[in-house]
Amino acid sequence: MNDKLIDSHDQTPIKRALLFIEQGWSPVPIPSKEKGPKLKGWQNLRITAETAKQYFSEQDQNVGVILGEASGGLIDIDLDCCEALRLVYLLPPTGLGFGRASTPLSHVLYYCPDICKTTKYLDPIAAKDEAMLLEIRASGQTVFPGSIHPSGEKIYWKFGEDWRPAVVSGDVLVAAVNRLAACALLGRYWPKGSRHDAALALAGSLVTNGHK
Repeated sequence: MNDKLIDSHDQTPIKRALLFIEQGWSPVPIPSKEKGPKLKGWQNLRITAETAKQYFSEQDQNVGVILGEASGGLIDIDLDCCEALRLVYLLPPTGLGFGRASTPLSHVLYYCPDICKTTKYLDPIAAKDEAMLLEIRASGQTVFPGSIHPSGEKIYWKFGEDWRPAVVSGDVLVAAVNRLAACALLGRYWPKGSRHDAALALAGSLVTNGHK
C-alpha cells in the first residue's frame, strides 16, 4: 500500500489528501508554507474521499494529518533538537518517517493506539525557544510530506525496509523516547573537560536509582 507514497512528494494537495485517506489517515488543510490549520474546529474534522474536494485543491497548499485515534493510532515522534536528531537510532525500528533537507529524519511514525496524549520533553534550564527536545505527538496534527515548511524547504518521506509505520506498544515506545530524551540532554551538557568525573557521577546516580 505505501509504495504509492513514493510519488506523493510532487502530487497536488487533493491527490495527497486522497492518498492519506487511503492509508487510513485523517488529513487536514493548511495554508502553504504554514504549520497550523486555520479552519475552525479542524480537530473534529474527518474528511473522506467523497468530501475531500471541499477542502483541498490543485493549488499550493500544505496537507497535515490529524494524529492519534483519528488516524488509526498514528503517532509522530517529533525530534526538535540536533542532539535528539543524532540519537534517532535509539527509537524502535520503523518503516516510515520524514523530514527536510536540513533535518532529513525529524519525524518518525508508529502505530500505537494505547498512547492517547501528546508528551513534550523539555530542557529545564534552556531558553524558551531552545527548550524543546522532542515530543511524542498523539494528538493535534503534523504537516506531512509534499508540503512546504515555513523555511521554504520541501518535506520528504524517509522510507525504511517495509515502508510503513511499525506497530509498537506504549510501554516500549515511551521507554525508548525517555531514553532518547535523557541521552539528548546529557549530550547537550556533557563537559568538554573532567569527563571522567562526569561519567563516575552519572554512573553513581544511575546505580543509586536502580539502573545497572
